[in-house]
Amino acid sequence: MGSEKQVTIRARGQVTLPAPLRRTLGLNAGDRMVASGEDGRIVLDPVRNEPPAERRRLTPAQRAARAEVRKRTRPLSAAEVDAIRPVRLRGRPPTPEELRAAVVDGRE
Repeated sequence: MGSEKQVTIRARGQVTLPAPLRRTLGLNAGDRMVASGEDGRIVLDPVRNEPPAERRRLTPAQRAARAEVRKRTRPLSAAEVDAIRPVRLRGRPPTPEELRAAVVDGRE
């Protein structure tokens, strides 16, 4: 690896590993590490029993499906949120039909 870069430990004990080092070692956000101290040095070893980061990434088909879902959905307006609030749960979550009816006609 050869090149060294100085890093800073922040108030909460966090350290950002330099991007070139992460790329070289194949480390990604969310990867788990085991931290230990050896001979006055900090040693970080990747947890090897987890699937490689490449398998956790979305496939092109998964990305396309997620994009399609996002196109078909939209955030609720303030009026829709206000209409849903009075729906009583009756000990269970409301069904999609109950939510739609509450939004459409504002009934409980």
